[in-house]
Amino acid sequence: MKKTSFFKVLPAICGSFLLSSILVLAQGSLTPPGAPAPTMKTLSQIEPRTPISSLPFLITTPGSYYLTTNVTGTSGNNGIVITTNDVHLDLNGFTLYGVTGSGTGILVNNSYTNITICNGTVKLWNGSGVDAYSYGYPRNVLLERLTVSDCLGSGVLAEAQAIVRDCLSLNNGNHGFLSDGAMFINCVARNNAIYGFSLTHSTLHSCMASFNGQYGIYADDTTVMDCDVLNNTNSGVFVGNSCHIVNNRIANHTGNPGDGLYVSGRYSVIANNSVLNNTYGIYCYSTGTNDVIVQNKFIGNPYTSTSIYDICPMSYLNASTAQNATNANAWINFVW
Repeated sequence: MKKTSFFKVLPAICGSFLLSSILVLAQGSLTPPGAPAPTMKTLSQIEPRTPISSLPFLITTPGSYYLTTNVTGTSGNNGIVITTNDVHLDLNGFTLYGVTGSGTGILVNNSYTNITICNGTVKLWNGSGVDAYSYGYPRNVLLERLTVSDCLGSGVLAEAQAIVRDCLSLNNGNHGFLSDGAMFINCVARNNAIYGFSLTHSTLHSCMASFNGQYGIYADDTTVMDCDVLNNTNSGVFVGNSCHIVNNRIANHTGNPGDGLYVSGRYSVIANNSVLNNTYGIYCYSTGTNDVIVQNKFIGNPYTSTSIYDICPMSYLNASTAQNATNANAWINFVW
């Protein structure tokens, strides 16, 4: 029998295989696919916030807002007014400048909730700097990393359930900070015309009040802890009713009247404070009774012993003379 060469049969096999492959591949749809879908993000996806580049600006829709530059107000208008819940306003490191005749720099204009204002400077407004207090009962307000200065009104006003932290209020024409019910942490009030902090039902922790025109801190039903209160024109701390004034440094109030602590109310605890170089270390007004005043250190206050012993007869203290604590009298105040 005649033999067939393998190399003669191979082209036929390969051709048959190639034809079968072509037939198999040709069985798909000949309709071309649609246009390619976009692969880049939209601008709202990249920066899902609303820019603010001029004043006045009214926020009426919940969301996130940010400054794109320094902005200047106009006479007869507030700067940024918030009229809705759930707003995050980021000043983005920029400044809101007021002008003559302008209103308030940033205003929460009713009892709105869940408001954050942060990261910038508010200055030179004819009204207050940041006001989340005067026009209702704003709740869940967070104010942080703000510098508010040179306003004719108060610097920062905050209602109950607010947290104010890492803020500075400087050179304002009224109070540095004013609040009914807020918590203040790591804040500074300096060179304000009236009180550094004017607080009711509030908490003040690790703050500084210095060189203010009247009291460094006015406190009623308020806790003041771990604060520095220095060189205020009138007195250091005004103590109203039901206060907790603990572990503060209160120094260098030598004007008129020059009280380190002015105690006007009842049922307060005043303990473990360092009261240094004031005209009066502590002055208890005639209504300032039933207070617990213990373990304070009075140093360099010329009239400390007289004011405590004679004017606070109903308080629990013994500081008419310098004494050391003993087992029998471990809660004594110390006077040098």
